[in-house]
Amino acid sequence: MSTRNVYLISVPAKDARPHWTIWIPQDSDNPLSVGKRIEAIGAPQFGFKIEVEHAFDWRKVPSSNKIGLFLLGTTDASHIIEVAEPTKTTDMNKNDKFEEVASKLKAPRAASRDVMPIGTVSQVTAALQHDIPGMRRCQEWTMGYIDALIKADLLPNEATTAVAEARQLNPFPPTD
Repeated sequence: MSTRNVYLISVPAKDARPHWTIWIPQDSDNPLSVGKRIEAIGAPQFGFKIEVEHAFDWRKVPSSNKIGLFLLGTTDASHIIEVAEPTKTTDMNKNDKFEEVASKLKAPRAASRDVMPIGTVSQVTAALQHDIPGMRRCQEWTMGYIDALIKADLLPNEATTAVAEARQLNPFPPTD
């Protein structure tokens, strides 16, 4: 049985919580090369969409040396369908088990007015770095996605350890 590594990637963002994405590289020996990203893209003010980026190449990202890479586990390679050409899509391939699970999870909607922080731009920016009850972002969607992958037997239970490690690296709320 051929297997593939599956990672949680934490991408630091200036004045914001880090962006989280699920990463499935094609080459297990070189995780920051070409592979598939599955993530929630958007902002709390506007809502999110679930996007898959095929044949994404981390080597072309200048700041790739600043990301956090956390191994979630391995999965049977037959669960993953590769697309050779670089593409971004919100249409999930039901033959790919990881995309099928992602398609069943709702993307975070725009936060309601009663949970959105108010104030100056800098005050709102600072507030959005913290956990806000009732507000879902890419991190919350990704944690739910990892849980769903574990329930679908696509990832081991130990994948939750990587989530805890990622939260320690970039704690939210920040400890400043």
